[in-house]
Amino acid sequence: MNIVIKKYSMLEALQLSVIPQKSLIPILANVLLEANNNTLTITSTDLDISVKCKIEADVIEEGSITLPFKRLLDIIREMPEDNVIIKEKDNYYVSITSGKSVFNIAGLTSNDYPIISDISGDICFSILSSVLKKMIKKMAFAAAEEDPRRVLNGGCLNANGSEITITATDGFVLSSAKYKLSENVNKDIRVVLSNRTLSEIMKLLRDEAMVDVYLSDNNIILMFNDIVFTSRLIDGNFPDCESFIPNVTRDNILHIEKNILLNTCKRVGIMVSDDVNVFDFGILDGVIQITSFTPGLGEAKEDIVNVNYKGENFSVAYNSKHMINVLRNIDASEIDILFMSGSMAGVINIKDDNEEYFHFIMPMEKK
Repeated sequence: MNIVIKKYSMLEALQLSVIPQKSLIPILANVLLEANNNTLTITSTDLDISVKCKIEADVIEEGSITLPFKRLLDIIREMPEDNVIIKEKDNYYVSITSGKSVFNIAGLTSNDYPIISDISGDICFSILSSVLKKMIKKMAFAAAEEDPRRVLNGGCLNANGSEITITATDGFVLSSAKYKLSENVNKDIRVVLSNRTLSEIMKLLRDEAMVDVYLSDNNIILMFNDIVFTSRLIDGNFPDCESFIPNVTRDNILHIEKNILLNTCKRVGIMVSDDVNVFDFGILDGVIQITSFTPGLGEAKEDIVNVNYKGENFSVAYNSKHMINVLRNIDASEIDILFMSGSMAGVINIKDDNEEYFHFIMPMEKK
């Protein structure tokens, strides 16, 4: 292999790589470089998630090799000039040259690198990267992190008709993002993506592009901007969330400026602990009362007076982190919160053209 590439193109591609923190397979600490047809393809994987990124290159001699990711990234980042020459030598050594800087680093044969399957099957749907990124951002915080029910440690992607929905829940908060496409999906799907998959997709969706989504065996594949992202799906059935959300009535409605409520919750939330991440939330005769108390730490209390609320007085406990995260991920300046009679679970539903965002917050047991 003998190629000339642009420093910043390669640096940008390397920064999208998926490298395991720890692995019993040494070659996974490397990235696979494949040069042909004036293109350099950089592949990385941790066996669950894979990323292929193609960049333009002046290919003098075709070939492939794997190089240690961290060392290669540091070298490319510090190169003094825009043009970088990468040339394979004997015994899998590679010289990397730019200006007067010359590095010789040891690689490993590409024959031992895991085979990443090419795209196969029919496309399910296409969606703008900005829309997909926004949908993930609006719901990913609600996913569980270490729940023994593995399907809760991620989000459920559901595509049916012209609607795409991504939903996450940890059993106490549920957030769902829905988008209506201009055309029906080619294939109905209902799959579960891990938290890490959602995080990696967010990292990759930096520039505006049309994202093509495929399903292959137990993998989901996203293709956009010369990038192919592959991820293993979580095996299992995600809960039918709509079935455990009771019919929402409009008996108890709070209309309020979002930032007023958010900032109050953030201030009172300072005095909750990681172990008891709960504050009391109540409405009494048009006054919102939010209080927190942690033994050995202290307490906080703040009222919001003269609020626009129609309904019964109540006082319940909410997870402060859930309430704050929901409010943070709402773009609207003013919101309606519906409190369901009996449980006083909070429901926020935001609709805007082709988008819809739904948040459901269950009260916590008072200590």
